[in-house]
Amino acid sequence: MLTTASTADGDEGDFLDRFARRTANTVGGSGDVEKYLHHVFRLSERQPVTGLASEMFSHSAQHSRAVVIATTNAIPNLKSELPGDLPYSELHLWTPRGKRNAKALAWLTGPGVYHGLISYGDQQVDEMVAEIPLSAALTEFHFVLLYRDRIMAISSLDDHVVFQESLPLQPNERVIGTSVDTTRGSYWLYTDSSIFELVITEEDRHVWQIYLERNNHEQALKYAKSSIQREQVLSSQGDLFFRDGKFIQAAQCYAQTFSRTFEEIVLQFLDCNERDALRYFLVMRLERLRRSDLTQRMMLATWLVEIYLGKINDLEDVAAAEEASQNVDNYRIEMDLLQDELKQFLATYQDNLDRRTENWEKALSAIVSQTSHDLYYRFATTLIRHLPRQTIDSWTKQERLSPRKLIPAMVLYKPSENEPNHVIQYLQSIVRNGRQTLLYTTFFYRYWQNMMIQV
Repeated sequence: MLTTASTADGDEGDFLDRFARRTANTVGGSGDVEKYLHHVFRLSERQPVTGLASEMFSHSAQHSRAVVIATTNAIPNLKSELPGDLPYSELHLWTPRGKRNAKALAWLTGPGVYHGLISYGDQQVDEMVAEIPLSAALTEFHFVLLYRDRIMAISSLDDHVVFQESLPLQPNERVIGTSVDTTRGSYWLYTDSSIFELVITEEDRHVWQIYLERNNHEQALKYAKSSIQREQVLSSQGDLFFRDGKFIQAAQCYAQTFSRTFEEIVLQFLDCNERDALRYFLVMRLERLRRSDLTQRMMLATWLVEIYLGKINDLEDVAAAEEASQNVDNYRIEMDLLQDELKQFLATYQDNLDRRTENWEKALSAIVSQTSHDLYYRFATTLIRHLPRQTIDSWTKQERLSPRKLIPAMVLYKPSENEPNHVIQYLQSIVRNGRQTLLYTTFFYRYWQNMMIQV
């Protein structure tokens, strides 16, 4: 590594660029070259130069200084047990964005990578360019580097300097090295006249953020300490799952964080028509609500019932359309599972469904007084739980109703003791009137057998 100084030069541009321009027209002799080039150093052995870099610093009206860094393949008097025997080496400089001068260098060699900070200041020729640490220590997440006048900690995860402090040295006091007590986990710095203890506290406080930036959410969650940090990680993980089309996993992550608005997440699933993922999200969000959040719990529970029933109706439609297909059994299995899930949901959250503020008789009367069949289907499950006999009577009077769309409500119905089973009566009326199909007949016998087993 060499340093050199140019002659007075008022031209703009890089030092080597200016030198190349001035000697470009040289023909024959080396007069012009000798005018601008001065020999400052020669290698003891002829070795190929593998890396060459220069940096300008200390500009003035009369002179400019440049540092030249050269590397070769030769590593004299160096014995190492590190693996690797590279037939080449590489030199790289790092310059902060928006800055003119490089701040650090890395030299890739067979034994390993030499890394150092470039110190400018008032160097003279033949002065070492990179400030080499006098000693080092290794913690769980940092390299602790000891210099002649200060101590520095660099993250082993992202190479960022996280700590730097000058040492309170006396005049002519000389720094010697570091020592680690592995039993107690303490770190010590010593000079020729003093001993300092390096107290390490919460060195993992930024680790979660580093892993988050790498999309390593599992490790980020491991080191996240506060609920805000965990929610930020979960939100990011949910976004990643969503981008990858893993919507159920995204819903599970979103449900555990309140850093995103409820409306934003819901619209995100609705825009993609991911109703199943939305159902997972709403159920998990309902589980996380406090019992005192009565209004929110009631709204979510009611909405979820509608989503369950809508999904069941969709499966019924598909199963009817695919009656002759081999896939019909899969649709029926999925429908059965969803019905069981809905039953469990109703048993768990029945207290969150609003029963006292509804006038069921007036609601049923309003439905009967109009001509739309959609309202029958939409509110069938709610009305059959509160007014089973009146609700089923209203179905019987509407011959154009599709019994298939009422099956989810029939499944939820459970007759009280000493009460006739109104659903069976309704199904019998369908069969007597010749409106039965294979689907209705099959459902009728399955439902009747199930009720007999319960009895």
